[in-house]
Amino acid sequence: MNKEFEGKYAVVTGGAGGISYEAAKALAKKGLSGVVLADLNIEQATESAKKLEEGTGCHCYPCKVD
Repeated sequence: MNKEFEGKYAVVTGGAGGISYEAAKALAKKGLSGVVLADLNIEQATESAKKLEEGTGCHCYPCKVD
């Protein structure tokens, strides 16, 4: 895994799916220590966070925002 962003965290709005999820995944693959997936749909954000953690090893935190 790339360690370019090791020790860094990111907040991705609309992160439960689509382009924002793919952006979060790309950042996680670059070695982020954690990413917050902020979205209106907390259920989908939670599922996406689990999927992202399993695929990249990056800690993911779903967050409901409006």
